[in-house]
Amino acid sequence: MENEVSGRKQKIELIERLSTSNDPDNLARLVNFLLDDDNEIRRVVIVSLTRINREVILESFPKIEDRLKPFVAKLLQKIDTGIADKLVRDLQHMDSNRRVRAIDLMVRLGKKEGVREALKNVIKDNDSKVRASSIKAIGLLGDSRDLGDLISMVNDPDPRVRANVIEAFEKIGDDSVVWLLLRFSSDENNRIRANAMKALWHFGYKDIEGKLKKMLFDENEWMRASACWVIGELRDENLLSLLLMRLNDTSPNVRINIVRALDKIGSALCIKKLEEMQDDPSAEVRAAVINVLSRIGR
Repeated sequence: MENEVSGRKQKIELIERLSTSNDPDNLARLVNFLLDDDNEIRRVVIVSLTRINREVILESFPKIEDRLKPFVAKLLQKIDTGIADKLVRDLQHMDSNRRVRAIDLMVRLGKKEGVREALKNVIKDNDSKVRASSIKAIGLLGDSRDLGDLISMVNDPDPRVRANVIEAFEKIGDDSVVWLLLRFSSDENNRIRANAMKALWHFGYKDIEGKLKKMLFDENEWMRASACWVIGELRDENLLSLLLMRLNDTSPNVRINIVRALDKIGSALCIKKLEEMQDDPSAEVRAAVINVLSRIGR
């Protein structure tokens, strides 16, 4: 009990220090304490957040974990009931980072119709970061009425925008776009190709093993890494044999994605392979393996 109280005291002291900082990274660390098992720690975090300047929270919002963003957005709304209108005005701001931040926050506020209309005004913005963010937000809203706007963006010159369009297709869940996904499953961009195969699987089109194998043996390490990412996202043990083909890949980036995929699939064989990777020549890969094994108590 004494150790528990001592640990709580140290956490509260750290929370107080973080809450007085104007550094967005520190504020993101503060928000992470909302995941703490201790109700008192979570209460202290919430009280601290209500005392922090709204602009500081807004600036730190992109650095906050996605799973915590809805809570922080709702808290901001309680602190400032007019925040939604202010965010709409931010969409007209000259600074693209401010517009991206506004989009990221708007979509978490829950006023779906107002957000949809605001996003329609920026989906074809001159700035590719704003376009990509608005499309990601449309995907999070998951409204099939926006499908036509998304389809109009499939030939955008920026691959980040096209990749986000594919993610949005999957989130909206309308299988009428499968023909487009088949086209993108052979794209030259690794992220676009990976997103398309993940979405195809989601829509029940599971004949992708040949395409995955082709990615796994591509000369481009990021194409191979993306194939490993897809396998991890699908969490299907039947695809494990494909993943294990690249276990000795020369690229640490590929091997790190293999570690993550093995973790997500989580079978006994996956754990065995993770244990075998503890002696990987890359310190970064070894760290990823140790992190997974320690979390699952191995």
